Amino acid sequence: MEKRIVITGWGAVTPKGLENQDFADSISNKAFSFSGGHSWSTYDIGDIYFGQIPTIDISKYLPMKAPFPNQLSSIAMKACINALHDADLYESELLENTGLIITNTLGPSAEIQNFLTTLFTKGPDRLSPFNFSKATSNSVLGDVSRAFKIKGPSSFVYGEESVVYGIDLIRNEHCDIVVCGGVDEIKELTLFNLEKKKKAVAAGGDSMQEDIINADNKNIFSESAGFVVIETLESALKRNAKIYGEILDYHSYMDTTSSYTIFERDAEQLEFNIEKILQDNEIKEEDSINILGTSCLPWQIKKYEFMALKPLPYKFNYSNIKLLLGEGMSGFSNLNVIAPFVTEPYRPLEYVSVEDIPHNISLGVSPDHESSFTLVHNYSLGGNNTVLLLKKYQ
Repeated sequence: MEKRIVITGWGAVTPKGLENQDFADSISNKAFSFSGGHSWSTYDIGDIYFGQIPTIDISKYLPMKAPFPNQLSSIAMKACINALHDADLYESELLENTGLIITNTLGPSAEIQNFLTTLFTKGPDRLSPFNFSKATSNSVLGDVSRAFKIKGPSSFVYGEESVVYGIDLIRNEHCDIVVCGGVDEIKELTLFNLEKKKKAVAAGGDSMQEDIINADNKNIFSESAGFVVIETLESALKRNAKIYGEILDYHSYMDTTSSYTIFERDAEQLEFNIEKILQDNEIKEEDSINILGTSCLPWQIKKYEFMALKPLPYKFNYSNIKLLLGEGMSGFSNLNVIAPFVTEPYRPLEYVSVEDIPHNISLGVSPDHESSFTLVHNYSLGGNNTVLLLKKYQ
């Protein structure tokens, strides 16, 4: 019999703030994490929507000496601090055997750009070994594990779901507790390329709502970091941990039509995999099913997720937080996992018309959400898709 796995802590860092409550409040208050009107230092990007986390001085939260970690690591470390405190594991001896999985999509883009600029303009003799180490993505894993003395099995993965790796570590009995994180930093060059490919959403209409509704085959990028602590139910009960919810199952697959720009996804493949996870877990058609989507803009919700749900013989209650957060890539997925338990996910009423909603979908969360199942749908830039089946712990 497989071990029951529960969520016992979480940490969030978004453009709305560096604390967990900032994230929860932004969703509850329907506050967008992105905005227009940015000033650019290097590239002429124009007025596009983007969400940026302010520079973090991690030494305010952790005692440390120079050389200090880069912004990417600092974002991850602050989210991890929040998660460990929330799980009552900060400076705990249990971290000696706790696993650590961190996922990322774009890498430390600022350090990579600085490294290459110095290499081509000043030559290899002017390169600092400290800057070189900061330009490697897995420096994030090292910075986090060293800072918090997390010494169990660890791995750094690109563009995949850190939680499913954590689930596998626990199921395969490598450890009882795993810290799962995701983080992305987005720099001007990435946004410049997005805008030149006409994939960015310009802030040019009479209102943000108009710009979002009219955006088609585009996206809004926004920085974020999300960490969750998962562990066996036995471990959680033994240490009297707070339990948010239970992870019943997951199913990951590679979307064969995805492109590197993240915009293309196959609704039929999503339909198949949602039906499979529900059937595998013997979820009845009359059961109440909440689904938290991963689409960033209305066009994705209607053309992708709604199209996947429409043919299925189930009734769904659809909600979404990425419409408020923006496309945070690896930093977003774990926020989607914890959102059903710490805030009321957003009902996109203002952005989806009644005629666009299939007959088997209602917007919002089921009134009996305490006893209902929750599907969380996440995808990554590289084409990896994951559907998780969650339920409030009872």
